Amino acid sequence: MNTRGGRGTDILIAFAAIVAASCVALGAYGSHVLEADADIKLMWDKGVTYQMWHSLGAIAAAWLATQRHGKARVLALNAGWAMLLGGLVFASILYHFAIHSTIYMYGVAPMGGYMMMAG
Repeated sequence: MNTRGGRGTDILIAFAAIVAASCVALGAYGSHVLEADADIKLMWDKGVTYQMWHSLGAIAAAWLATQRHGKARVLALNAGWAMLLGGLVFASILYHFAIHSTIYMYGVAPMGGYMMMAG
């Protein structure tokens, strides 16, 4: 990883890469294993899509942090974590609903959406 970036960017990049890789597995599960109607599969795909794009955004934010110093570096890292964690929160609610047809925590999906927008 980038030696200039430091430990914070390395951790963000590693975590974002793991999350992005899980998107591939989740997409395959949704396409080949999930037994649901078209609307539920569309919801699953939306979760995978949002999760993947925000994982890539977190990687981009980590790279940006390696190019900045001081407050700008901290802001870029915080934006990356907000995108990554928001994507996970939002997508996990969609995955849970697609599998169980219940919402177990009301208001969590919008919170994930706010975190993605904050990033």
